[in-house]
Amino acid sequence: MKTFKKSLVSSVVLAVSVATGRLARADMGAAWVDEVTRHSVTLSWSDPQGSNRLASAIPLYRVSWAPVDAEESVLLANATVLVGAGSKPHVISGLEAGAYYQFRVEAHATWIDGSGDPLNPKYRQVATIRQRTATTAPGASLRLAGAEEKSLRVEFTNPAPETFDVIRIAYKTRWNLEELNSTARDPIGPQTRWVASNASRGWVDVASAPVLREALPPYRAGFPMELSKNTSYEIVAYGFNIGDVEGTLLGNVLGKTSGGSRFPHLSEAVAKDHVDILVRYARLPRQSDVSIIDFVAEGHPEIYGVRDLLMVDHRDDLSNDFTALQFLSEQMPELLQGGGGGEASVPVLDIGTFVEAEYPELFTALQVELGPAVFQRGDASPNGMIDISDPIRILAFLFDGRVTEISCLDAADANDSGQVDLSDSVFIFNFLFGTGPEIPSPHDGCGVDSTPDGLDCEFYEDCPR
Repeated sequence: MKTFKKSLVSSVVLAVSVATGRLARADMGAAWVDEVTRHSVTLSWSDPQGSNRLASAIPLYRVSWAPVDAEESVLLANATVLVGAGSKPHVISGLEAGAYYQFRVEAHATWIDGSGDPLNPKYRQVATIRQRTATTAPGASLRLAGAEEKSLRVEFTNPAPETFDVIRIAYKTRWNLEELNSTARDPIGPQTRWVASNASRGWVDVASAPVLREALPPYRAGFPMELSKNTSYEIVAYGFNIGDVEGTLLGNVLGKTSGGSRFPHLSEAVAKDHVDILVRYARLPRQSDVSIIDFVAEGHPEIYGVRDLLMVDHRDDLSNDFTALQFLSEQMPELLQGGGGGEASVPVLDIGTFVEAEYPELFTALQVELGPAVFQRGDASPNGMIDISDPIRILAFLFDGRVTEISCLDAADANDSGQVDLSDSVFIFNFLFGTGPEIPSPHDGCGVDSTPDGLDCEFYEDCPR
């Protein structure tokens, strides 16, 4: 798995990935909305950074959009346009008033390997966001106004601010199994169910006004918070009056923070940058009528509870094979590497084998990009050396709510036990003060993990692959 995982359902987990240190890994950027009218949306986005670079001297972007139906299932077939770098921001016109759309921005970029050579030029996802166009009559609207590595900015406009006393803006990571709408529309829901905001979910209540501009996560004096890099967030706005037993939904958008990431699983790379392949894979004929989610449930029956929750609270129906593959690629990608349980009459969920057979050149290129992570064990900070900052970082990760992630969990697994816990901090202390054994390989220099476990290295700058 990508990061240290805290289970929500025994096998279905949320993974968040915030890197520390300087940005050198692949960062495809982020997208946001500059303006919304009845029949148009103006999109803007940032350029790739780090080990992802634009592939030519004349940068090209691919922007596609599709309406979202009443059940919030994306209609896959719609419009696509190529956009030059000088055309940002880009206006998409001819949209239906008051309709909900999903927008996807891709940049034609290469991946720069450790030696500085550009590899595998292709369209890579910058961001996928959702936005509703303005209604025919003036009404409240919510838009994603900006995106950074550790925060998002939203703007809520209400031409009739006297309608409500309080506006609540709530957020959570996409696919998070904590309920968003049912919690946000309850006047005391966030306070009683979530207690406090964090990198995965949170809220802010503000007095109603014609225009509200808020940063997510909300600032709390003495307790700075950050969102996760390169992560999609569902955001909603609800209006309340004193005495209401339920709030009124006023807007909802999907946003994504910027920041780099490395795909440890081929299925994740396909889901992010090759949606057409994922669609084709989802439509493959099978020898039985068993859906992908039913197939997975044979080995993981708790997935039915996940499906029901996502359908009720977010209308993400995992009974749809394409949606199920999107969910699995982010939350249970190991099941898409092959196997996964089920009868022999049901095809194995192995996207890698499918890509290798149908797209051999892409498979070879992805194998290079998804090669094993290189790191120095014990350097949890990471700063290129093993020192007192490393056990302190591990302790903060384990016990301080402000430090939610470690960018390279393999490096933090100092005793190579396959998990990050208190014993790793103690192990490093003993090593530093000469009272304990040597840290297992690789610790004298950069290397790969020779002992398979459930940890991975999202980012370790001082050891280029």
